[in-house]
Amino acid sequence: MVFNRITQPGFLDHVVKMGDLLKSSLEKLNNPNIKLVRGKGLIVGVVVDIERMGIKDVTPVLDKCRDNGLVIINAGYNVLRILPPLIIQEQDVHKAVGIINKALS
Repeated sequence: MVFNRITQPGFLDHVVKMGDLLKSSLEKLNNPNIKLVRGKGLIVGVVVDIERMGIKDVTPVLDKCRDNGLVIINAGYNVLRILPPLIIQEQDVHKAVGIINKALS
C-alpha cells in the first residue's frame, strides 16, 4: 500500500517541493534565534541559538510549539527536528513555520 503511494507519478516531486519550501521559509524568517536550517527533503533540523535565548536546551521551544498545535522533537540539546508527513500541503508548511517563529521569539 505505502509502496504504491510513494511510487505514484509526482509523489516524490511533491515531497522535494514541500521540503524545499519548508527550508526556504524557515531561512527567510531571519529570526536571530535560528543559527542554521539543514536537512534533506522533509527531514529538517533547525539549529537554535540557545545561548541568545537564555535557555539550556530547546525544551521550552518544543513546549510552545506543542501548545500551539505543532508536535516536533529535538535532535540534541539545540536542534529542533521537523518531520512532517509526506503528504503535507503548502498551507500546512506556512502554518508550521509561523508556529516555530512564534515559539522562537
